[in-house]
Amino acid sequence: MIVELRNSLESLLDLPAEGPRASLTASLVFDEITRRSAKDVNKAHKMVSHLKSDVKPQDIEINTFMNNKLCVEAAKGGKQALDAYKRYAVRDYFYLLDSKLQDEANSVARYPGYAEDWFKTCVGDLGLSMDDFRVERSIAEIAYSQYLMHNAQGDDWYNLHVILIACYWGWCKLALELYKKDSTDKTTIFYKNWILPSVDITNGEPEIAQSAKTLSKFLDMNAGMMTSGVSRIQGKDLFRTALRLETSLFNSGYEDVIRKPETGGNVM
Repeated sequence: MIVELRNSLESLLDLPAEGPRASLTASLVFDEITRRSAKDVNKAHKMVSHLKSDVKPQDIEINTFMNNKLCVEAAKGGKQALDAYKRYAVRDYFYLLDSKLQDEANSVARYPGYAEDWFKTCVGDLGLSMDDFRVERSIAEIAYSQYLMHNAQGDDWYNLHVILIACYWGWCKLALELYKKDSTDKTTIFYKNWILPSVDITNGEPEIAQSAKTLSKFLDMNAGMMTSGVSRIQGKDLFRTALRLETSLFNSGYEDVIRKPETGGNVM
């Protein structure tokens, strides 16, 4: 069974649609799963739907995530929101680096390509300068980074994959809705660099990206790992907390940045 699990994760990582932060998260989780053994399970459940159904529709975690101001307004081409998206992109870069707060800082240094690629996108496509990166990390980004690293070191490999729902399935679900809206401006950097990478249009009709489908299938195939009452409660908490952290990271794009003093050196 562990071979099948490895193959599922490898196919997830090889897909081109996902953004660098989601890829990094999957890579960290993949490192954990490859050193663990898994039980064979025969019965699958629709785990993403199950976790969603455990949260009341009016709950803030889902509604606020799906209607966060940055994504909704940036999709329309609002200048304030597009400026916020650029600041958010810097937060994402710091998330990828995940440096200076973890004593075991080499954990993310194993995947330098993700940060470098996103840095190039920020400079080349979003028009950011080196000065835009000489800022303090946001509290939202620090919280999300530490949350990921803490759970990546835990013992429950299945619940680690629940964390991915927000940045894989959640991103893709929201991007698909925005893609379909008549009010969405298809000329913006947000459309090109956030919406399009999260939508699959290879078959003509827009669908959520294959990465989200693969994650859902993986969770369904191995839902038997989440059998105890304790593990189910933990899974629900992970799902809801990840959505809250994703929303907070989006919202941080509207926060004023705190500039670092000029000290020289390389941002990378």
